[in-house]
Amino acid sequence: MAYSARAARHAECDAHWQRLCGHLTAALDRAVPPGRPVAYLDYPVHRNLGDLLIYLGTCAWLDTSRRTVAGCWNKDNFPGLPLAKDTVVLLHGGGNFGDIYPAHQRFRESVVAAYPGHRVVILPQSIQFQDAASQAASAAVLNGHGDLHLLVRDRTSLAVARSAFIGTTSTLVPDMASFLYPIPEEGDAAPGGDLYLLRRDREAAAEAAQPAGAAVVDWIDLLGPLAWRLRLLQLANLTLVRRRPVAFERVWRRQSAAAVARAAAAFRGADRVVTSRLHGHILACLLGVPHVLRDNSYGKNSRYFHAWSSDLSFARMEEGDAAG
Repeated sequence: MAYSARAARHAECDAHWQRLCGHLTAALDRAVPPGRPVAYLDYPVHRNLGDLLIYLGTCAWLDTSRRTVAGCWNKDNFPGLPLAKDTVVLLHGGGNFGDIYPAHQRFRESVVAAYPGHRVVILPQSIQFQDAASQAASAAVLNGHGDLHLLVRDRTSLAVARSAFIGTTSTLVPDMASFLYPIPEEGDAAPGGDLYLLRRDREAAAEAAQPAGAAVVDWIDLLGPLAWRLRLLQLANLTLVRRRPVAFERVWRRQSAAAVARAAAAFRGADRVVTSRLHGHILACLLGVPHVLRDNSYGKNSRYFHAWSSDLSFARMEEGDAAG
């Protein structure tokens, strides 16, 4: 019975991810013409496994689509150097488009302003502004570019993009982590109860009480010894290796893959995952793990679920009162 259920989920996942990856590939091919070199900026150098999944998915797409990569830089080691005129500038996707994470938004806007003659593509994002003035200020920068393509992950973000960012080309697409399917299974994991992966940061919503004895963690708890290794690399990125971005990115990618493998093993070792992390949901979908998704503070998770995941039999959205 358990084997047949896993086989059914595997077949369901194959069809689901083939559909999503096909949709995303077509949109990326329109925004990033094959044959043109790309520069990938703002890849994440921190310990949020959700962003690392997006980063590794982006790298997988760059590799499999055989794009020529002129360089990869994060926001702390990018020198702002001139780029060849045909280079397409790619800005990392995720959930930091808006004023909740202003450092990344400021970097994004500074890149758009610095490269007016280049095509700029903002990879799949969720948009959330809490302040209308912040949104207007961002729109003033982005709308003036002329060749800016904004990929968004949900219909609410698409509506904001098409009403406020009218100078951009906006397209609805799934998350870049889609390109990680299938994630190879490493070893055997005997299911062992429910795993609660719940946010503790500024996007955390009021959480329902958990069953007594339930394992409640956030991303960093799944890293184990890798947490310190990643932290040391974060510090090195700020101090020692700014002049060696290629070597640093290679090491960071390898450690990011190890971190995702640890999280995948923890998910596979659970009977069920309950999560308020969007990429907890996406990772569970990539693995075919039964799970329940709770919303974040402003509705990002439910927006994504209803756009891309509601067809999956092993994924359920726990509808709540998060503002959206």
